[in-house]
Amino acid sequence: KRTPEQLKRQSEGRANIIYTFKSPDGSIVSFTNLIKASIPVSYGTLRNLVRGLTKEFKGWTFVKAEPYKK
Repeated sequence: KRTPEQLKRQSEGRANIIYTFKSPDGSIVSFTNLIKASIPVSYGTLRNLVRGLTKEFKGWTFVKAEPYKK
């Protein structure tokens, strides 16, 4: 079981970060919009782009990660 402190730390972690990517046609797309649009790029590929393990995949590149602002 997780303590309340652990739950708070997790909720303030990666779940509240907006990841943006650049598509092959040059438009900026957020991770959420990628999933909704059913773009044929796997989660593993996007993760590798964010981590810097892959610089580019079929024209897709990682742009930035920023905290979600409510």
